[in-house]
Amino acid sequence: MSTMGEERRKHIRIFLPGGQIRLVSGILLVLVGRVVDISLGGIKFVCSADFKIGDEVDLEVTLPTGMRFKCNGRVCHMEEIQGNESERIFGTQFVNLGVREQFELGEYIMKKRAEQDDILHDKLN
Repeated sequence: MSTMGEERRKHIRIFLPGGQIRLVSGILLVLVGRVVDISLGGIKFVCSADFKIGDEVDLEVTLPTGMRFKCNGRVCHMEEIQGNESERIFGTQFVNLGVREQFELGEYIMKKRAEQDDILHDKLN
């Protein structure tokens, strides 16, 4: 049982406007999506795919800094966007994120989280 405001996730996530993701599923399907948020455990993105829960996809993530990494992901969440029949929101768990990518992504997340916390603090005070 969780209390209001309690973080139930294993990894810190940050909102990531400006992030881009390329997805490859099967032999011919290549799509581009927009990143919503990211953590060391996975990524949430918007795209015009027809993935199902459990589908595995090849991911190429590009952060606003230009950092780019590839890994596999497993779709663990799918959400319809009200009023938008062409796109959906997907939550994908990273399956094989390399050690170097984990380190670089972790550093990036901690830096951006501090920036986002500062912005929130300034807005609330």
